[in-house]
Amino acid sequence: MKNTVSILAHLALFIVQLIYAGNYTIAKEVMPNYVSPLGLVFLRIGFGMIAFWVLHFLLVQKNKTSKKPSFQKKDFWLLALCGLLGTAINQMLFLKGLNLTTPINASIIMLIGPIWLFVGSVLFLKEGYSRWNILGITLGCVGAGILLSYGRTLSFETDGLLGDLFILINATSYSTYLLLVRRLIRKYDILDIVKWVFTFGFLFSIPFTYPELIKTDWTLIVPAIWWAIAYILIGVTFITYLFNAFALTRLSPRVVGAYIYLQPILATMIALLAQKDELSVVKILAGALIFAGVYLTTIKPKVS
Repeated sequence: MKNTVSILAHLALFIVQLIYAGNYTIAKEVMPNYVSPLGLVFLRIGFGMIAFWVLHFLLVQKNKTSKKPSFQKKDFWLLALCGLLGTAINQMLFLKGLNLTTPINASIIMLIGPIWLFVGSVLFLKEGYSRWNILGITLGCVGAGILLSYGRTLSFETDGLLGDLFILINATSYSTYLLLVRRLIRKYDILDIVKWVFTFGFLFSIPFTYPELIKTDWTLIVPAIWWAIAYILIGVTFITYLFNAFALTRLSPRVVGAYIYLQPILATMIALLAQKDELSVVKILAGALIFAGVYLTTIKPKVS
């Protein structure tokens, strides 16, 4: 049973990265022509907050299925911090940054996340590590870097640099959230945690996001864009946060973070299936490095 749950955790992480892989392009279709980046953040966090409150009520409160305790007052500051880092700052700066920079720049900069998670897990969570784990982080980073940069060029225009900075802060912020929320997941119910994370994130983000949302001209939004918005709200927001939280109950934050290396290869596979890209030796090599890196990162160090 334990192995089955661990397998499900890895499957959940794979699905998360598959959803994220399509978000770089889909989000750019929505903003800024239809909905501004911060207006889209209001929709994301607001939808996530409502969805997780409803899900928690239906699955936990109504049926009293959770054996976990209610939150202690001393932990609400940590919930608030997780809401600030994991939803408010993370989502505002990601979409704002993606609007200013290119998908290729954003994808490469996001690779700082797994590295910070590995270092943070060792320093702050006191998790053990091995040379295999370090090799895995390195291989994953190299493989993703090759795949993302092959046949493309980075952009260093002024607006792009500001966007790159936003993406860098976003990646660090979300990685820190994964480290902090692990402490809560050990004590409390997953859905209870995520609903409060989104609630605090929503409160923190309102002053920045609502003024942008009310500028939206909803009459201009065509059906295809509504589908894109639905993908962002349901997939990129609700499913990814739920599945990441579930994975953190079974796996280390650094393993959860290492799965980000799959984003570029999944994006490439989607492009191949849509016949918008071609397979090459370089892409096969990069993919092999990424999969090897993710595998090595999951190897638990031997206890001496």
